[in-house]
Amino acid sequence: MIASAQSIKEEGTEHVARLWEVDPSGKGDSRLVAGSVEGDSDPAFAADGTLLFLSARENADGKGVSLWALSERGAARRIAHHPGGVFAFTSAAHADAVAYTADLLPGAADTETYAAARREREDAMVTAALYEETATSAWSAALGPDEPHTFVLRSDRPAVIAGSQGPAGTADVALSPDGSLVACTRAATGRAPDTNTVVVADAATGMHRRTFSRPGHQYYAWRSRPTARPWSASASARRHTTANGTSRSSRSTWTPAKRPTF
Repeated sequence: MIASAQSIKEEGTEHVARLWEVDPSGKGDSRLVAGSVEGDSDPAFAADGTLLFLSARENADGKGVSLWALSERGAARRIAHHPGGVFAFTSAAHADAVAYTADLLPGAADTETYAAARREREDAMVTAALYEETATSAWSAALGPDEPHTFVLRSDRPAVIAGSQGPAGTADVALSPDGSLVACTRAATGRAPDTNTVVVADAATGMHRRTFSRPGHQYYAWRSRPTARPWSASASARRHTTANGTSRSSRSTWTPAKRPTF
């Protein structure tokens, strides 16, 4: 079992996370499997057993973190880097596919365009953002102008962009077990603050297969079913009742051939 543990740096000014292998039986000693000055976190396993994690190690620009892979034998290698960093990721249960969340500026069609636009804004010392459909902040953090997007990566091809999660995107992403489909939630906007949208896209092309939402509901915590065919996914849906300030949570299931059920 792999666990992320934080400890205080020698300077005593901040914490740093490192990855440890822990014996679930409690008989063996814990072993450090990945540790860097910048810190390693968010461990998960790929379908072939490779350890995946986020780390800021070797980032020349010193901004954000990258996605790294560590096989049972060998050194850690970076498999995904993005200007501004990778925020979160998930892997397919039975396929060589990883989906991760990273920012793009409106109008940026790819990572290279985004990197150039970021440099132009920094060189011109531009920090302004235009808000048209969403709040200016979420959970005390400013939103925009960058927007979280969903990317799907395979070892034999460049990452594919599967669409925006909205300025207030929460990196809520799931891959089908075979890695052919990716689902994510697109954050609610100011026009419908209590309703988000689920987007299902082709993981190979990024083309949207289906979108759905339900007024007054917000979907979150996607989980794919490992044995489902062709694919089904479960999510929690929270219904907001503004009249008396209460809300109700329920479980929902979606399949390509059926509507959401609660």
